[in-house]
Order: sequence, then C-alpha cells, then structure tokens
Amino acid sequence: MASLLFLRALRAIIFKIRTSVSARSVVTGNHELDHKKHVGITIAMLDERGRVLLQHRKHRIFDDVWSLSGDTHPRKYGDQRVETLRQAAERCALEDWGVRIRNWTQAVNVSYSARDPRNPKYCENELLYVLISRIGEPVHTNRQNAYASRWAETAEIARESRSDRGKPIDRKYAPWVHAVFSLPPRKIEATPQALQRAIDQLMLKYPTLITPNAGTGDES
Repeated sequence: MASLLFLRALRAIIFKIRTSVSARSVVTGNHELDHKKHVGITIAMLDERGRVLLQHRKHRIFDDVWSLSGDTHPRKYGDQRVETLRQAAERCALEDWGVRIRNWTQAVNVSYSARDPRNPKYCENELLYVLISRIGEPVHTNRQNAYASRWAETAEIARESRSDRGKPIDRKYAPWVHAVFSLPPRKIEATPQALQRAIDQLMLKYPTLITPNAGTGDES
C-alpha cells in the first residue's frame, strides 16, 4: 500500500477526476505566447513505497527544472487519430525510461499557464492531466530528455514546491508541478479523496508488479 504520508500529502492538493478528453482540445506544436489552451500530460511512476520518480528536465522549453516522471502531449501521426491520454503516457514512459507500461490511472487534472523565464517567447497554456502507474521493472534515464533522476515522497515534493517561491528562473520545480502541489486551501475541491482512491485501487490491482531492486541507477 502507498505510505500514509503519500496519501495524506495528496489529500490536500487534488482537483476532481475527469475521465475523458476531446481531441478537439488538442493543439500541438505551438508553445509561443498567447497560444490556445491545449492538453498536456504528466506521468507519475510509483515504486513499491509510493515514491514518485522525478525527472530533472532537459528540454528547449522549461529546461533545467524538476518535473514528475515525464511530460508530453497527445500526438497525431499522419491520418491516424490523436493519441489517447493513456497511449501518450505509455509512449512517454518508453521514450524517457525505456519501459513499456500499459496500465495507467488517470488521476487528476489542473489548468495553468506559465512563461518560460529562460526564454520568454515560450510558454505553456495547458489543461494538464496527471496519469499514474507502478513500475514493474528497472528504468533507465534517457539522457537526451533528462539531466538526472531521483525518487521522492509526495510529501517532500509538496513541501518543496510550496517553499519554492524565488524568482521564476531560480525555481527548482516546473510550473505545472507547482500547479498540482501548491494549490491554496481555498481552491481545494470537496473531493480531495479522489486521487487517494485511484492510488489505493492501483496498488491493490497490481500488488506484484514491483521488482525489489527497481531503480534508475543514477539517483541524485
């Protein structure tokens, strides 16, 4: 089961679960200022203790900040349909960590926008969906997409993101991590137990996926 700290930390930060998204909402390939709201995806991969695998992001947009396990958008290939959220999450895990994970739980979503302080012509304006899954095998950091990786308790991420209030260019975490973990109490919805239920169900449904020594080999 997820640790008590993991569950308690998440109770304070959750928006309602939404279970569907329209392909009409997807806008791809444009991260310049004032672009339309589009769908974003962040994945959170959990170990047997309920810790989240964090990625030190390496990207032309919002470079050198810590995110959750990976970030992407639904893609469209030629005449094919736009990827579903779970298909995009599966691809993200494969590209960033070399693992294929098909069992994803759509947990929470939040709307946010932020400029890139290192290159102000870029921004994110997203309806962000967080999908979670458990890791059933060792993972390997794709150095093209990340500088480093580490495991962290959700309570630690929440505590650090709430105190990460310096100038935007000096902040440790990506703005979408702040959006998820730094919601003021007055904005918390009446259903904070939604993600707790999702995690509990996931841990119960797949109790034997975890390999005891699974890890990145380069925690920092």
